[in-house]
Amino acid sequence: MLVGKPAEAVPAWEWLSDIQVGFVGADGSERFGPLARHWDEPFERASPARKFTAFKGQKNFTGEDWAAMSRSLVGYESWVERDAAMALDFDPAVTALASQPFRLVWKDGARNREHAPD
Repeated sequence: MLVGKPAEAVPAWEWLSDIQVGFVGADGSERFGPLARHWDEPFERASPARKFTAFKGQKNFTGEDWAAMSRSLVGYESWVERDAAMALDFDPAVTALASQPFRLVWKDGARNREHAPD
């Protein structure tokens, strides 16, 4: 049984204002700003937010796979990511595919955090 007043829902745009997004647009220009301002950006045309590195002795396999849907190379950092990208490329419901097209930046207390989602 719940006692007291239920928590109020926080509108998505309210917490989005604290999250920044950085990306390289299709025109090659670097952009950075509030996620809410770039919400409608076609991230599938953006360059990867970071490089896919490879080195001797590496335990995972990085590379690029040709995506017929987007007619571009899509990077991956493991065979699991590669297989997922290949499956998405064959799914008729998927209209765009990109690999790490942006990075998210936010404050966690006094610390800055950053993440480039797969």
